[in-house]
Amino acid sequence: MIRTIATFAIAALAATSAAAAGFTGTFAKDNGKAGFYFVVTAPTTVTITSTGFAAGGFDPVLSLYDNTGFQIDFNDDQADGVSDSLLTGEFAKGKYTVFLTQYDNVGPASLGLPFNYDDQPDFRGGFIDSTGSQRTGGWAIDISGAAVSGAVPEPSSWAMLVVGFGLVGAAARRRSSVAAA
Repeated sequence: MIRTIATFAIAALAATSAAAAGFTGTFAKDNGKAGFYFVVTAPTTVTITSTGFAAGGFDPVLSLYDNTGFQIDFNDDQADGVSDSLLTGEFAKGKYTVFLTQYDNVGPASLGLPFNYDDQPDFRGGFIDSTGSQRTGGWAIDISGAAVSGAVPEPSSWAMLVVGFGLVGAAARRRSSVAAA
């Protein structure tokens, strides 16, 4: 089964500097996910904030993964008056991935595993907060202190790429065996 990760067209991500990189979007379903890669080139403070709730969006959760795909941190409901989820601290040199999801669709311990509600596109009956109030699918995330290298690609895109390479390889192998005969 291929799990779909919502990704968004983001301009000029190839080498976004360590200055803050901000992204916005809207989930169509309440089990949506937005994931982003970033790189820390030397130990530094990195801050990842979600600010969509203040603008009427859903209750977000941030799940942070190291370069091996293991969850190293997550946050829900930061009460600082500015953001609704916040991850900040001293990050070691390395590659990281952060996912933004709606509350209760928390990221797994390892990216090889499903999120809580991958197979349930209406697990909360829409975008509902803890008080039962209807919200929108809108989200916003800012990453500062690291070089953001891009959005996490959809697994279906990777699968199509692998199948395409396989077909090209099979055609080349067939062509070389016909030429040898």
